[in-house]
Amino acid sequence: MIVYKSCIRCNGDIHLKEDQYGQFLYCLQCGATTDVPRRIDVVGAEALANIA
Repeated sequence: MIVYKSCIRCNGDIHLKEDQYGQFLYCLQCGATTDVPRRIDVVGAEALANIA
């Protein structure tokens, strides 16, 4: 998947790649890489209210 003009460093096009360590975003213009977390936990307001 390519996302156009989304690089934080140079505003270039990024590509989602994967290797043995997991997924990462790779800029096609400058070569910058950013790790992609395996899972994003979303905690709702009700769960936060139960903790307090």
